[in-house]
Amino acid sequence: MKEIYHADLIGNEDVVTEIVADLKDAMDAAFIAPHVNQQVQLACEEALTNIFLHGYAGEGWLSVSCVADNRGVTLILSDKARAYDPTLTKDPDIDQKLEDRPIGGLGIHLIREMMDEFTYQRSDDKNIITMVKRE
Repeated sequence: MKEIYHADLIGNEDVVTEIVADLKDAMDAAFIAPHVNQQVQLACEEALTNIFLHGYAGEGWLSVSCVADNRGVTLILSDKARAYDPTLTKDPDIDQKLEDRPIGGLGIHLIREMMDEFTYQRSDDKNIITMVKRE
């Protein structure tokens, strides 16, 4: 696997759009299939938004790494926010009427639906989310 994108930064929710755009450009340059590229972008945007809104509730450190090969793309997000395992989040009841549903919860559901793998680990006081999308 070859690293096609990497960024370490301190930021807030305002950097999400820029990171996702840079990630898209990197995947385009690596000739990642458009449907894979779009799904990885959306999963990245959802996860980063959750990190900044819920993990930090503002600004914090983040590392984004994307590696790819002919089998697919692996996206690794690391942060130093409070420990939180998004893979344990209960799926929302999507059959429930929209007006009866609580706000939130769809982002992680989308990640689960789009990605082939979605894992979490806590190491060295960091949350590490790994998402894999196969071609």
